[in-house]
Amino acid sequence: MYGIATLGIIPMRAFPAETAEMVSQMLFGESYKVLATSENQKWCYILTDSDQYNGWISTGQHHEIDKITYKNYQKLPFVLSKGFENFAILQQITQQDKQKYKFALPQGCIIKKNEDESLILGDKIFSFEGDFQKNIKKSKKHFLKEIKYLKNFLHAPYLWGGKTPFGVDCSGFVQQIYKFFGVNLLRDARLQHKQGEEVWQLEDLQSGDLAFFERNDKVVHVGIVFSQDDANKFLKKIKIPQNFENAFMIVHCSDFVRIDFLDKKGIFRQDTQLYSHTTPSFRRFF
Repeated sequence: MYGIATLGIIPMRAFPAETAEMVSQMLFGESYKVLATSENQKWCYILTDSDQYNGWISTGQHHEIDKITYKNYQKLPFVLSKGFENFAILQQITQQDKQKYKFALPQGCIIKKNEDESLILGDKIFSFEGDFQKNIKKSKKHFLKEIKYLKNFLHAPYLWGGKTPFGVDCSGFVQQIYKFFGVNLLRDARLQHKQGEEVWQLEDLQSGDLAFFERNDKVVHVGIVFSQDDANKFLKKIKIPQNFENAFMIVHCSDFVRIDFLDKKGIFRQDTQLYSHTTPSFRRFF
């Protein structure tokens, strides 16, 4: 059995209950496979196509498609929603409901359209409003040029399992940002740490590299590295203390998406004047 997310956000849970931990979210347009259903038929256990992640979703939020539709959907070109300015318009083509429904799309939704600019999924027809991100390129230059997608997340609150500017966790944040630059990251920091190429020394870091942090020999945190020059040019002007003149900057989600200092020891938070994460290692994707 197959499905496509036809709501702006769908929570994925650790076990089949509304009170269960939210382990991730699916955004509009993500396709998935259904591996099992709960005994009461109220929950589907799924595997997402974009990042190969498992979780339970409510059957009320599941939109089933057949195998042919699923395969054809994979072949369609896609663009990405920029957030805050993008909407989907749903028209039900049934006798009971012929109304149109307009709903907002968070940043990073996968939008696949036919030649007539619509998406037809069974009895649902979707059209879209707003400007969407096209020509997704995997390059450092493109990363810095389109840094607005990262800035949309600044001050977003921490939310375990979240993937949007309304609530996000550390790995969901970097995954959603890198999506705009042609890099398909896995869902958790420990999995992302196995991707890309290793950067051995802090001095060799470049803007756009990822920094990972361990606790008890497990990768538990991740953030995006910037040189001080690029941070000042593309993010915001930052006053650099004398003892951090050779440090890098890092954008990461800890309490909220924030900008802090990064040195050989780890992340130094500007507000607490303490190291929040230590034992860094680094990976490169551009």
